[in-house]
Amino acid sequence: MSFPDKNACPDAARLEPPFSHLLDDHLLGRDGHSFESREHALSFGLSWPRSDVAKVRGSTLAHLVLRKLASMFGGRGQGKPGQIGTPGQILADQIEPGIDIHWHAFTPSLAEKTILAACALDGRSARLLAHADMTSAPTKTVGDILFVYHLATGGDNSGFCHRVDHDLSAAREVAAAVLAKLGAARVGARIPAAKSASGVYPAWIERTDRPAEFDLERPFTKEIGCCFTKPGLITRDDGDSPEHPQRSRFELLENGAPLGPPHAAHRLIREQGRGHYSHWQNCLYFSTSDNSDPNRNGRSYRLRLRDRS
Repeated sequence: MSFPDKNACPDAARLEPPFSHLLDDHLLGRDGHSFESREHALSFGLSWPRSDVAKVRGSTLAHLVLRKLASMFGGRGQGKPGQIGTPGQILADQIEPGIDIHWHAFTPSLAEKTILAACALDGRSARLLAHADMTSAPTKTVGDILFVYHLATGGDNSGFCHRVDHDLSAAREVAAAVLAKLGAARVGARIPAAKSASGVYPAWIERTDRPAEFDLERPFTKEIGCCFTKPGLITRDDGDSPEHPQRSRFELLENGAPLGPPHAAHRLIREQGRGHYSHWQNCLYFSTSDNSDPNRNGRSYRLRLRDRS
């Protein structure tokens, strides 16, 4: 296992996160759509231009991260390929779909604790065979902190400097309390509590603070026939349900033009398509205007809250 040492990276100025934060990320199910992931990606991207500009300009990774940031935060910049600027200045039309960026600054101690926690969470033990910190070497590796270890089922960890039992136990208690509180607050929630941090905005953001309209990010999941889905939405208003089949006030736009009809039966979306869609609970079931693949047709898709009138 290899980790990039913060002292050998362009984002060396970033703080090492507490070990409990990494555990929370995992136990609370934070993914690329969570607020924490987006904020971390931003702080990482903003730190690169402050380093050696020549090295940054030649880095495919730096360009990829900054372009992704421009897309995540709404940037539609005027920069040219190969230029480095703020996230809003980066050309955003060449984003690879489905990339999840959540970057932390690692040190040897944090790297070791991460390995031990991964073993504990998977019910395994590890025996350290070798460890090297390559940050002082003339030629840097991709991962400057290196661990070589042997995994086993059961038993005790050996050869490591740290123990994580107490940290893991404390993090589990905190995560259980947070998820229980979120679950109790979200009456009628239909997604597992462990996924409550997923979606457009975290579930703990007040409804009035959630956006009235937002772009839908690729990839979309192919369901059946003409139907594609975008699950995990956390919107200002509720979606349709068996008890309230016409409740959703969100309309779906394709390149700025409304699709429809809304509240469509899922059978019609699958069999006929042609713009039929349904905002059902926390998932969008939809079809494109010409039944093309929304992952490949180059069009934008946006949900917008209609007026009550």
